[in-house]
Amino acid sequence: MVKKILLGILLIVLTIQIVYLVQKPPEDMVLATTEIMPVPGKSYSLLIDDERLPIIVNPGERIQLNIIEDDGGESFSPPNRIVVKYLEEEGQGSKVVRSRFAFRYNTPVQLQELFVRENLDQLTADTQWETVLNVLGWTRDQFPPGTPGEYPSQNALTLLKIMRSGEEKGFCAQYCYILAQALQSMGFYARHVSLSDHEVDEVWLPEEGKWVCLDPLYQAYFTDDQNTPLSCYEVSAAGGDVKIVSPIFSYEDADLLREFTQLEFWLNNDLFTHPVNLYDLGKYRVHVVSKVEDIENVPAGALFTVYPEELYEAPGGDGWNR
Repeated sequence: MVKKILLGILLIVLTIQIVYLVQKPPEDMVLATTEIMPVPGKSYSLLIDDERLPIIVNPGERIQLNIIEDDGGESFSPPNRIVVKYLEEEGQGSKVVRSRFAFRYNTPVQLQELFVRENLDQLTADTQWETVLNVLGWTRDQFPPGTPGEYPSQNALTLLKIMRSGEEKGFCAQYCYILAQALQSMGFYARHVSLSDHEVDEVWLPEEGKWVCLDPLYQAYFTDDQNTPLSCYEVSAAGGDVKIVSPIFSYEDADLLREFTQLEFWLNNDLFTHPVNLYDLGKYRVHVVSKVEDIENVPAGALFTVYPEELYEAPGGDGWNR
């Protein structure tokens, strides 16, 4: 007869290695077994009777939890045990304080020629969000979409010249380069985000205190049921329960939203002055990993995080007219 369940018996297995237990429990005492494949970068612990017990996991190890029957003997306690109580205020403070990733942007000074030549001051509206929507519409109006024959420049001035002349064609990526640089020339922080097979941008809205996703190819943004503009991660996390707002969108909503199953954030968003090598994007993009099995899809050597909040802190300064 089971007297009680001990949740504090935890095995960390690397082949046959057992940690915290003197010996492996007899099989006839094991009531249930659960295994966890640790996510790189995450910390693990076990909370028992208000005590937080850390679990040390080395690369390649897995966590195995055995629930066993109490044999009535003396309880096992790890040697040199130090009790560390779990405090609620400490738990509330367990969040990312500063991101490991440094984002780079062009400044209005660097983009002054673009701002003046394209008369972007005429797109300024009463609110930041209305200004952003004006720039979004202006970007989409600059050239009809098409597939490039030869992948063109990342510089907005060069792109506008060759796209308007018909010398080259452009699709989602070229619209994104122009949109981000136009917004940056007006004092906004704007960055690129790669989806499964599509490119979008995000812009920081100081008035709203958040990042918002923009899709210049479809002149679109995304909202929840309260009509609040969403970030790329919020669109991804919503699982399709999202409204696409666009005056020209004619695609099936679900098809576009499925692109958000993969998110890769560009660190180098100063393409006007520092274009990137498109064959080395693993050095410049951070993959968001939300499930353990997704780690297998991250290219070797590429950057990734299991903490999306790292990518959503406010940019330097107030993000406006910097």
